[in-house]
Amino acid sequence: MTTPASPRRRAPGMTPDRRRAMIVQAALPFGDDPRTPDNGGTDHPLCPRGLFFCDAASDVYESMSPA
Repeated sequence: MTTPASPRRRAPGMTPDRRRAMIVQAALPFGDDPRTPDNGGTDHPLCPRGLFFCDAASDVYESMSPA
């Protein structure tokens, strides 16, 4: 069974830009602070590129990348 691409999954070829594009396309709120995951920022406090995003159930996910 194949699982469709999701911004929540680790997948081969998943880059920070691709993940962000999927989040934007899905109209999910995202940001650089877990307390305000809808601020649109990508300057994660602990890595060069990262963000937090929420799904439809308001669960918060974190995505971090070294570059």
